[in-house]
Amino acid sequence: MFSNATFKNGEDFYHRLNLIFNLLIALPLVPFGIMYLATLRNALPEILSDVWLISLVNITITGLAAYCCWIGFAGFKSSRLQVPVAKPLRAKMIWLHKALMRMYLMFEAASILVALGLYLTQSKIHVISYVVILVIMSLKRPTLKLVVEVLQLNEPEANILREKLPIA
Repeated sequence: MFSNATFKNGEDFYHRLNLIFNLLIALPLVPFGIMYLATLRNALPEILSDVWLISLVNITITGLAAYCCWIGFAGFKSSRLQVPVAKPLRAKMIWLHKALMRMYLMFEAASILVALGLYLTQSKIHVISYVVILVIMSLKRPTLKLVVEVLQLNEPEANILREKLPIA
């Protein structure tokens, strides 16, 4: 599922990458939504009762989630400096897929941490954190513009993707 080496054209590559991206958003969204609705009805059991412990968990989980997002974004940004410009288009796209997966999985880890924080503390800071993570992920969603920009594709390579031509 995480391999994207067998795509036929740019559209196939994009659809496979977009499917994985949407799954990574949806997987924690369902339990997070259920827990959020349960907190509105006060239906979640109180796991932590000490105020200082709740504060410590809130700070720790929010900090870890922010760190995961930063690692994912910084790792992707630094990998952009290592784009294999001289390689064939297929090799560049496989490289991009791996770089994006690393970034998306770090965002996924952050959203799972925030969902865990909501379960443990029922604090609204985790709702805000989750929304921020979703906004960041939506800004880094897979698009043709992102592919062309990150891979620094020349016009003939970009046209292969735009016109949905087979990729050798």
